[in-house]
Amino acid sequence: MEEKDSQKVFIVHGHDETAKFAVARFVERLDLDVVILDEQSSESLTIIEKFEKHAGSADFAIVLITPDDVGASIERKSDLKLRARQNVIFELGYFFHALGRGGVCALYKEGVELPSDIYGVVYVLMDEFDAWQLTLAREVKAPKPEGLGLCFVAVRVFEKTSYICSTEGPKAALKMFIAAFTSLSW
Repeated sequence: MEEKDSQKVFIVHGHDETAKFAVARFVERLDLDVVILDEQSSESLTIIEKFEKHAGSADFAIVLITPDDVGASIERKSDLKLRARQNVIFELGYFFHALGRGGVCALYKEGVELPSDIYGVVYVLMDEFDAWQLTLAREVKAPKPEGLGLCFVAVRVFEKTSYICSTEGPKAALKMFIAAFTSLSW
């Protein structure tokens, strides 16, 4: 029997369990492997180590921006807005960098505040009629380039500069950056 080489789709979520399960079951019907962090074994890892382990093998990320928290600008404290959990926004940024804009789709519920400085990420309204499913299927199944060209990163920290060059795409460049950054002598 031939083993399938399925695409891994990481689902980032907050407290909306209904949305999480609806998206996960839909993605599974697309014959894709779903990765949900709280469904994975902890293996005595810290949360960030567990996240890095599983996020690093993802081919695509779906980020559920659901109204789980409220927040306001310091200038307008009484103007509370519905917001996603902080971990959701953090992980959105992580995947935006690791997978590129084409590797991330953000599903959001109406009324929730969207991040204002992450243009280029696909935002899809998670409507009550499930019209989001067609758009999500199209985004997840869209062909992604194997290598996204030459990734070149120059990192300057405390008067030291590291140069990272990779033809393997942004995931490889990110791994090389982390290795280079941790090798700097402080």
